[in-house]
Parts: sequence; C-alpha cells; structure tokens
Amino acid sequence: VTYVAPVHQGTQQLVYGAKNWSASVVGTTPSYLDARAWTVTSGYTFGDSDVRSATRVALIGKTVVENLFEPGEDPIGKTIRVRQTPFVVVGTLGSKGQNLDGRDQDDTIIVPLTTAQERLLGITYVRSINIQVSDAAKMDQAQSEFETLLRQRHHIIGDKEDDFSVRNLTSLME
Repeated sequence: VTYVAPVHQGTQQLVYGAKNWSASVVGTTPSYLDARAWTVTSGYTFGDSDVRSATRVALIGKTVVENLFEPGEDPIGKTIRVRQTPFVVVGTLGSKGQNLDGRDQDDTIIVPLTTAQERLLGITYVRSINIQVSDAAKMDQAQSEFETLLRQRHHIIGDKEDDFSVRNLTSLME
C-alpha cells in the first residue's frame, strides 16, 4: 500500500460575497492528494495538524474558483462559507477534468476530514477509504488483506455478511 486516505464526500452550498455555488465537498487527509495524483497550483495544502485540530481551511478546484471569484481574483487567504461555516482558502487545485463517471472533478473543495465530520456533517465515521497500491499485480492481495482487516474491525465473524463493500478500480477500468 502506497497511500491510504479516508474520505467523506457530499455536495454542499458554497458562498463567497454575493456568489453562491454548489460543489462536491471532500473531507479527507493530506494523503488524498497523493493517492489521487492531485497537485496544488497555488498556496499550500493542509497538514496532519489541521486534521487533528479540525481547522477550517480549504483547497478549491478550478470550477469553484471560476464560479465564486472574479476573473483574476486570487482566492488564497479569502474566506468562503460552507453550510454557514467559514473556511479560509489555503490552496487551489490543478485541473483534473472529468472522472470515469463523467463528473467534473474540478468542481471540488477539499477540507480536513475531522473538520468535515465535526463542523459540516456531525458524524464520527468515514464513508470510504481510498487505497493506492505500488504495483497493480498486488491489487488482489491488498484487497483481500483490507477486507480481512475490515471484517476484524467491524467484528464480523464466520460467514456473516459484510457490512461494507470494496471496489477495485482496476477491474472497473478494464
């Protein structure tokens, strides 16, 4: 396993000044950017200390920048609101285009996982976990080990049915 990034994602209303925009809000950890090969084009990313402290900082995608800010306006350091909660924009994300589902990946705001859980969603769980392996040939082994670990953590014994699902994107791409 090269990267592991817990994720909780949903659509939220964003506000900056008099402008409103609905975007995908991703609560995660700093390793998410590496797991998704996503770059920060200006500013900086948040760190593990921001996750531990549930800091209200955000990285925003190109589509969000275009719809909330005036052309040429630098969003770094500006405060936007997500569900009435203020977030300081600390970085802008490189363009990713559409994903396999055809959704605009640039229509995204990324915040620390704990901030999303505590301040936006009022939850204590993780909806999904992104895992990247170093070699595609090891994907099946990693998937099997991950499923075993989740069964242990969820206290699923014997032939009881899993209360989770694991998707292997290698097979989806094929």
